[in-house]
Amino acid sequence: MFMKRLGMVVLTVILTICCFSGSAFAAAKTTEAIKGTPKIDGTIDAIWKNAKTVETKVWVSDEGPWATGKFSTMWDENYFYVLAQVSDKLLSDKSANAWEKDSAEVYLDELNEKIATGMDGNDGQYRADIKNANSGNGQYGVTELKTAVKEVKGGYVVEFAIAWKDLKGKAKAGTIVGFDCQVNDDATGTGIRDGIVCWNDNAADKYQNPSTFGNCKLVDAVVAAAKTTATSAVLPTTGSEIPTPVIFAAGLCLLAAGMLLVTRKIKNAQNN
Repeated sequence: MFMKRLGMVVLTVILTICCFSGSAFAAAKTTEAIKGTPKIDGTIDAIWKNAKTVETKVWVSDEGPWATGKFSTMWDENYFYVLAQVSDKLLSDKSANAWEKDSAEVYLDELNEKIATGMDGNDGQYRADIKNANSGNGQYGVTELKTAVKEVKGGYVVEFAIAWKDLKGKAKAGTIVGFDCQVNDDATGTGIRDGIVCWNDNAADKYQNPSTFGNCKLVDAVVAAAKTTATSAVLPTTGSEIPTPVIFAAGLCLLAAGMLLVTRKIKNAQNN
């Protein structure tokens, strides 16, 4: 009986460690935003040439032949800028729901606090659909967002200018903000969203969970062009992340406690 109980404790600890270390504690991805001030007109200016670009490859929905996007980032003292280039075979804004229309989204956590319990005053979700209708969540508002959309062959382009709030007058090279981006696709034109794909994380509650955002470091344009080495060692991680050694140490402590508890119960039973 003792060995059976001990075996169950050991198995439970091992499964717990494997599950959490392999999924819930994945590190946030990192990108950079170069300094510059693009025109928000739906046209890809030459100033975007040196901007760093990320791709949406992490599926929230089932993976399919849905729309995907490439997102480039830039900043100045007044705004955080994003250029979205979306590949989409069939454009649709048929749905009455803003989030189900063909659209691009940007998530921003200015102070990079990665709070998991909801958006606070410096977090926002910013969406623009193919008709340039805006919507969002958190600190999103008509005074915080400027967008321009242009249909192109094979998809559409969206430019975002998100006004700094907490970082207004404080944004500088070296600042790290929380960031993610998303593409929504009504692939069949029926008013139902088929595809949802992001850059950093596939959490379905991203609109109210900044802990799922990645990291974007504000850099000077020259620095971005000359040096793109990883800086993940000094970057904030997701709010839920715990280093793997800590996970295993906690698991070993749990295993030891379980073994001690079972041993005491067996001894008590024998004494009685």
